[in-house]
Formats: sequence, C-alpha cells, structure tokens
Amino acid sequence: MRLVRQVGFRSLMVGDFVIVLSLMFLSMVARFGLDWPSSVVSFSLSFFVSSVVMLGAFYFGGLYEISATIARPPLFSRVFTLSLTAGGVIALINVASGGLLQVLDTSTVTRLPFPFINLAIVILTAPLFITLSHRLTEAGRRRRQGKPDVFVVGEVEEVRLFEDSLDDAPQSFSLAHTVTDLAALKDSLDLTQPAAILMLTPHLIDREFEDLVFQLSDKNVEVLVRVTSREALYGLSRIVTVAGLPFVHLRSTALTQSRSQLKRLLDLTYLVLSALVWAPVFFLLVAYQKVSVGSPIFYQQERIGLADKAFFMLKFRTMGVDAEAESGPMLSDREDPRVLPSGKWLRATRLDELPQLINIFRGEMSIVGPRPERPEMTEGFVQTVAGYQHRHRIRPGLTGLAQIHGRYHTSAQHKLGYDLHYATNWSPILDLQILLQTIWVVLARRV
Repeated sequence: MRLVRQVGFRSLMVGDFVIVLSLMFLSMVARFGLDWPSSVVSFSLSFFVSSVVMLGAFYFGGLYEISATIARPPLFSRVFTLSLTAGGVIALINVASGGLLQVLDTSTVTRLPFPFINLAIVILTAPLFITLSHRLTEAGRRRRQGKPDVFVVGEVEEVRLFEDSLDDAPQSFSLAHTVTDLAALKDSLDLTQPAAILMLTPHLIDREFEDLVFQLSDKNVEVLVRVTSREALYGLSRIVTVAGLPFVHLRSTALTQSRSQLKRLLDLTYLVLSALVWAPVFFLLVAYQKVSVGSPIFYQQERIGLADKAFFMLKFRTMGVDAEAESGPMLSDREDPRVLPSGKWLRATRLDELPQLINIFRGEMSIVGPRPERPEMTEGFVQTVAGYQHRHRIRPGLTGLAQIHGRYHTSAQHKLGYDLHYATNWSPILDLQILLQTIWVVLARRV
C-alpha cells in the first residue's frame, strides 16, 4: 500500500509539472503566436526553471503528502496560495538573474525571458487545472477503494445524536464501527485502508492519549476530537466540520516528510547566507580557545537526537577536561562552579554553542528545535515526565522556544510544553521569530 501511494504521488508530481510547463508555453502562444520576442531555447530554459520552482512549492507545501480522508481543507485555495508563493520566487529569480547578467556584462540580455503578464496568467490558471487533476485522481481512488471507514468513539447518547445527524446529508465516508471505549476499537482497525477516528466524547482519550495520537498517526489513521465548550476556550483555529459538528484534528507533529525536508533546506540556506557573519566569529573564538584553555578546544558530549538516535554535540570547552569526574553527569547551572573563568563570558553570551553549526551541517541538529539532552538525563525524564520521549520526533535545535522563554532553572516538564508546541505548530515564520528573539536574549544576556 505504501509503495502504491508513493507511485501515485510521483505520478501526480509529473502530471502537475506537465500542466505548469504546458500552460507557460500556451500563454506565450496565446499572447505572441509563434513570433516570440526571444529565442525558443531561452524561453524553454526559463519555463523549465519556473516549472521546477512551482513544483518545489507544491512539494514543500505538502501537496503530495497523505492528506485527510474526511473534512479536507479546500484544495483550490491551498494550490492557489502555493502558486502565489512560487510566483514570487520566480519573479525574484528573474530579477536576480537580470542583475547577475548585467554584472557579468553579457551582451544585451537583461534577465531570463519570462514576461510577467504570462507569469500572472500561469499563477491564475495553474490552480484550476491542478485542482481538477487531483480531484479526478481522488475520484478514481475512491472508485477503487471505496469510501474511507470512520470509527466513532463516544458515550451512548452522543453516538446516537451523531448517527441521527448523518441522515441529513450524504457523507464522504462510511460509518464502520461505534464503541464507547477506545481500547475496544483497536482490534477493529484495518490499517491497510484509509481510516479515521471520531472522538465524540473528548474525555475518553485522556487515558489513551499518547497511544492515540502518536501511534495511530504514525499509521496514517486520522484522529478527530469533537470541540465542546471546554475545547473552544483553548482558542482553536483549525476547526473542521463533520456531519454538522465541529472537530479538530489531533496531530503529533507539523513536520511531515516534505516539511521536514523544507526545514532542512532552510537551515542550510540560512547558514550559507549568514556565513560572512558567523564564520569570522567562529575562527576568532577558535584562536581564543587555543590561548585561554588549550587543547582540546571543543567539548564533545553525547546527546539524544531525532528518533532517539545518539550523536556527539560540539561546544567550545568552558570547563576542565575532567569536570564531571567526581560529580558525574549533572545539569548545568547559572553559577556552575565547574566553569573556568575564561569561559564564563562564552556561556553568558551562549557563544560556547557556536560549534553546533557543525552538527547542523551534518544533519544531526537544526537551527531551531528542542535542545538535545544527555542519555542519562533523558532516561530519567522519560520515566518522570509524561510524553517526554515525543520531543525526539523532530531534530534537536541550537535554540528553541524553551530557550527564549525559559531559564537554566526551568524544569524539564515546563520546557516540554514549549517543545511540543513547537513540534505541532512549526512554520518557517515561527523559526524566524524564534531566531530574532534568540538574538535579543543573547544581546540582553538573559539566561
């Protein structure tokens, strides 16, 4: 089934690429006929690059991920937003290429040929054709597999009211099973077919929460919880409607495969673009460390990262070589007596963390994410802090929400709330906000 889905998504990607590329050529023919203002070869290169950019926006926007089987968000608005984003990137590439060509003084060519009027036409028309293509593909899948099964969990009276509401309008799903206990439902799930669980009585998930959200979501089983007056006070913004009732999707992370790859790409982009800032500081600190503390300059410490895999995190050494020989592993403190005098200002400004840029280049860490903990500490936190292991579902970070809002003395339980909030609400904008706040924390020396 997984292989079938992968082949299906790849076919959709190829189809979308052909649609976008065809629209670009057709828009030129409609506007200029066969007498184009530049060579066909130049336009072909421009169109190919633009099509790749649009396909990249669709991919990183999650258009080819397994989506909700019921209560799906409007597809057209989603594709249109991604098309606008891609159009902005294409326009920037067009302008940037023009500036580069002028710097290189290459004849009279000012930029990659692609009239902005035609770009606007493609942005407006591509979502229509791509939405139609995806809808036809989905209709074909529904004919082959049938409607997705929905399993309802709730108290007897609420289940009865829900079943009555189904009679008012045709639904895009089949009601497979209704139970009053989540544990009784697990044996009924057929994980080879699209499925969803509707929790009509929210408090029934309390004792099964981790199993429900994290294990079932890993198997592509949707979990939706009915929004009652209590949940409404939480300020939920992603409410969907099923049979006239408000529900909210439960999710273990916002970082699907494509979004995780986007985050990784952005990490590398930020590092490359900011190299003129951090690289000189890095090498100056290497020289300072060589003079002030001698060898080794770096301190390697085992930490737990993505998917519970251990790695060695790098820091500039600010303690003696055998700082933990007597005390053993222990959490750092603001007035840690183990810190060498020459390393206090490094820790106060957090510049001792700068070598972790190497960990980021290796793919062991991200710029923003939960701070990685030591295996000894992690083992204890997993036993005492409910849900602590789920912070390892994303790459650990150089900085994070817990670092800009918390302190050294903030408990692991309280920091976990920040880490899980970040994991379930990740976006490129959130990363930028955290980075800007981190700069302020460092400048204010607030630790």
